[in-house]
Amino acid sequence: MFQFIYELLKTPSAFRGRPWAYGRNQFLHGYAIGGLPVYLWPEGLPIFVASYLLWEQIQLIWYNGEMSDGMEDFAHFMTIALAVYLHQPALMLMQLLFLAAGILFRYEEKWGENDKG
Repeated sequence: MFQFIYELLKTPSAFRGRPWAYGRNQFLHGYAIGGLPVYLWPEGLPIFVASYLLWEQIQLIWYNGEMSDGMEDFAHFMTIALAVYLHQPALMLMQLLFLAAGILFRYEEKWGENDKG
């Protein structure tokens, strides 16, 4: 298990040209990493946020992560974490819009349709 987590840490990815891998990744950032822990322990939200930001900083500094990828990951994480914490399911719809936009962008990137400048 620890080896798997370590491998995830060492391999940040924005999943360029891979729309479904991106969708799965961001869905998990939102629900498995953001929403589930907050659902199980709402008072832990500050700890989860600090831990997640540390994770992203490690990826950025030591493993050639991209600032934009880390920000996008954090946005998905935080949107669902707050939706659960604040009992605001409408925020989950917002995350789905972010998710759809990211998936579409990667399809356009894959097919070369986002070079319209």
